[in-house]
Amino acid sequence: MRKSAIAFVGLTVLASCMGFGDKYKYDGPATATEQQFAKVFYSCAQDTSSPVTVGGLSRMGVNYREESLPSCGMLKACLRSKGYFQDKEGRFDTKDYAVKCAD
Repeated sequence: MRKSAIAFVGLTVLASCMGFGDKYKYDGPATATEQQFAKVFYSCAQDTSSPVTVGGLSRMGVNYREESLPSCGMLKACLRSKGYFQDKEGRFDTKDYAVKCAD
């Protein structure tokens, strides 16, 4: 029982470090297409990116590396400045986008 609890806590911590759950839906201008939103999204992601150190577990232990990730807050602000806003029922879903953000 104790091993199960420790494993559960470990997986929970690992999952929170891997950025699960930080994909959002957005809405914006009525005439905007998915392609237009994707172009703006990736442009904002690139404009707001900065080097951050990320870590993870592997067979060899804990590994750290530097990645260039956008700041979540800055990415959202950039999207807002382009007319896009976070919305649970938004037309544009970022779950399939290959961009993670750093808090």
